Amino acid sequence: MAESSPNDLRVLGLQVANVDATSKADRDANLAAAVVAIRAHPGHDVYVLPEMSAIGYSDEVMRAVAAPESPLIEDAETGPSFQAFAPLARELGCFIVFGFPRRDTRAVDEKSGDRPTISQTVR
Repeated sequence: MAESSPNDLRVLGLQVANVDATSKADRDANLAAAVVAIRAHPGHDVYVLPEMSAIGYSDEVMRAVAAPESPLIEDAETGPSFQAFAPLARELGCFIVFGFPRRDTRAVDEKSGDRPTISQTVR
């Protein structure tokens, strides 16, 4: 194994156990578990979480996200995932890559406006 240097980029992909979130409480518990997992592995420059680790991917979750006023839809700059990971990234001096559901209001055609979509963000 090659010796590491101070200029090496340390990246950690985390697999986080979560529950299929159909409520804010479920989502918040998943976010808290991800924060604990990141804190348990200090010293990395970049932490990469699974695409939808905050809510999961089950059919039930996807139906909950698709609901017109779903409490699981987030804003990239103010949502619960941002609120969980931005301060942690600042504190640890790292980047955290995470996915979250948001509402896409850009209409590409007559059928595509105002729909849930998956976003990836780095904080």
